[in-house]
Amino acid sequence: MTVIPQLRAEVVAAVAAPRRRARVPLTPVFALAAVAVTVAIVVLALPNQQAPDAPVPPAGTPPASQLIRYGVLRRAPTLADRAAVRTLHAQMSPADIPDLREDYVRAVGPDLILYSLPTDSPPMNLVYGGLRTDVLCLYTVPQGLGCWTDDQLAAGASLEAGTRLVGLVPDGVTSVTLRLSDGTDHSATVQDNVYELEVSAPNGVTPGVRGVTWRKANGDVAGP
Repeated sequence: MTVIPQLRAEVVAAVAAPRRRARVPLTPVFALAAVAVTVAIVVLALPNQQAPDAPVPPAGTPPASQLIRYGVLRRAPTLADRAAVRTLHAQMSPADIPDLREDYVRAVGPDLILYSLPTDSPPMNLVYGGLRTDVLCLYTVPQGLGCWTDDQLAAGASLEAGTRLVGLVPDGVTSVTLRLSDGTDHSATVQDNVYELEVSAPNGVTPGVRGVTWRKANGDVAGP
C-alpha cells in the first residue's frame, strides 16, 4: 500500500517545480524589419523618381510663357471662340493648322482669330526658313496670316494684311503706336491683347511698319 503515498509525492513535486517558458527567437523578426526599412530608404532615395501624383500638363496646352503673357489665352472659351475653331477648320487644311490647340482659339475681333500651334505649318516653314515651335498666329479672315515665336512677339512683330495692320501684345499694354515707312504715326487701343489699324494705301501700296511703341494706361512706354 505504498504506491499511493509515492504517487502523491510525485504529483506535489511536479506542481511545485518552476515552469519554463518557451523562448521565441526574436532575431529573425528584427532582421526582417531592418531589411524592410533599408529597402524603403533605397526606394525613396532613387534619383529621377516622379511622385505618382505629380501634375502633368494637359495635352494641347500652350507653354507657360504664353499663358503668363497673354490674358486672352487664360480666359474660358466663348461661343464666338468655338465658332472661330469651326472657321479655321473650314478655311484651312489640316496641314496649315497641325495639332491645333482648339481650347485656346480666340475670336479677338471682326474676322480676326488668334490661335496657338505646337509647331509651324509648312507654308510658314518656308517663309521663316525653318521649323519653329510654340507659335501664336493671327488669322485675318479670309486671307491674311501671321505666326510668331515668343521672341518675335516680344520684339513687336505684326501682320500686314492689305491695309489692315494687326498685332499681339502682352498684358499691361493698352495702346500701340506704329511708325510707318511714309513717316506717319498711327495709334490704336488694345483689346484682348490685340490691336488693329486700318491705314491708307497711296497708289495701292500699303506703307510698311518701321517702328512700334507699346504704352501702359498711364502713358508710360511698355516696350518693345
